[in-house]
Amino acid sequence: EREHRIPVIIELGVLATALETSGVDAETLIGSRDGPPVLHLPDSSLECLHGQHRILAANRYLGSDSRWWVVDRYDKGNGLDSSERLQQYFHEGYPNSKSMSDGEILWRIRLYNRSGQRDLEQNMWCYVSLSKRKDLRQLLANGALRKAFDNLLHWPGLWPSMRLGTLHRLLTMRCDEEAVRYLQHIRNIWTRICMDRANVVVGADCKTVEMLQLRAPCASSADWKYINQEMDSKLLFPTITDINDRKVVRESIHQMRQIPSLFTFFADLKYLETYAKAFRSIIGSPQGTIHECMSHLYTSDGLTYSHLLVELQDGTFRECTRNAADGREFGYQQLWLYLMRHFPVMVAATPRKENGKTKPEIKEPDPRIWHGFATLARHLGFDSDAIAALHETDPDEKAAREFLCGSRPPRQYSIKPGELQNGICQISRILKSMSTRGQMPGQGPALVTSDCSGEVLSTRCGRPFQRSHEYDRDYMYIDLLYCAEPESKGITSLYSRREIFFAFLGRRVLQRAGTKRRPNDMLGTPESRRPAPAERSLSVGEIVECP
Repeated sequence: EREHRIPVIIELGVLATALETSGVDAETLIGSRDGPPVLHLPDSSLECLHGQHRILAANRYLGSDSRWWVVDRYDKGNGLDSSERLQQYFHEGYPNSKSMSDGEILWRIRLYNRSGQRDLEQNMWCYVSLSKRKDLRQLLANGALRKAFDNLLHWPGLWPSMRLGTLHRLLTMRCDEEAVRYLQHIRNIWTRICMDRANVVVGADCKTVEMLQLRAPCASSADWKYINQEMDSKLLFPTITDINDRKVVRESIHQMRQIPSLFTFFADLKYLETYAKAFRSIIGSPQGTIHECMSHLYTSDGLTYSHLLVELQDGTFRECTRNAADGREFGYQQLWLYLMRHFPVMVAATPRKENGKTKPEIKEPDPRIWHGFATLARHLGFDSDAIAALHETDPDEKAAREFLCGSRPPRQYSIKPGELQNGICQISRILKSMSTRGQMPGQGPALVTSDCSGEVLSTRCGRPFQRSHEYDRDYMYIDLLYCAEPESKGITSLYSRREIFFAFLGRRVLQRAGTKRRPNDMLGTPESRRPAPAERSLSVGEIVECP
């Protein structure tokens, strides 16, 4: 087996002498894979490329008649370049030369591919199991995702935490745009931390990435204190020794919100995956990404060109100025936020279990919540057959029918013609008269806390925990997330949820102002839903990258 053989470099002249001395011809040597002949090199030595420790052990423990080894011979060639390439090949790519994580393997595959070192690239593929190879090839065939990952090759420390077994989730979610945006966010943050300086980039080793990921130094004084301590001890960026360089890096880190990495990316995909399941149920088409499909469903029906609807936490909407692209993207973001608030009663998923608490039970889908999702989608300018069907289904009428039929089963009670339907209509009207209780205005979101160190690192990514979700859902509204940057001792779960949302969906320019309207004001025909001119304008614009 190859891993038990020793690769060596040999000059052709030395090989010819060895064959003559040993009485072996070249044809016999080439055709002797299963029983290689013994070659004697009395006056020569060979350069060992890998496995020298085995030879040293053999010299120590084996008798003189047993001190032999099967070798793979490589021609030294005519110059140093060939020898150096072979040394690099076996130092970096020989099987079992060292234990490498999935992320390191992919990092090398892409690095060798981009530098044209096909032999090293192919050798790295040997490390990828057959079960993972299909997903990896599918990833690399996706130009946008491949480029987004390639843009992170400058930071080897980001890659060890990556697991190729998680690629299947990424490839089946149909959230390519969101994934690419998150990966671009990682690149932007680490470029800012390292100031695009080569010596600092090299210093961002695996340990540095592990210690910085999920920290929020600009908002959390506890996180900033920790980072200062680790910078002083030189555990962060240990290879950077210049005092001024370390000072500049420290100042750069201090400007960062929650610091992402490839570890947080794959953890947060689990968070996004839950909501993507619900989104896929309304787009109809089995082809294309969710964003592509929703863009095709955007009609801006009932809205003038100059207005945008922003849903508020008290159940009302604010009308603001916009252009078509802003209306589509802000509407798209608001639909994601709706799913984040209500996912436990929309899909077969739950928040994570709190320590010491019972595991949350999966609930039946709530038709009222699904109806609300379809209604919101239409208010925001999205429509499809699935959305229309959900919107036309009256959840109050269904609840009234279930109540009456359960309380007075038709098989047991004599019900006059039309009496059941009249009762259903009466109860349905009563239910409709009870408006949803929104969050009281003025109770702003708690993004930071003065209590201890705030949200622990392990809960700052991935699916939310139950207690956190129950609090955060009241504040997952676009105008509340686009608020001023607070500072305190620690950050809350809501702060982390907000950063994950912006990492996937992007942070756009938003100023809160406009005319307030209630949902009932927008019902009826498209003309009756068309909003009046805004009294105050809301400026919206392109996505901007923030720290």
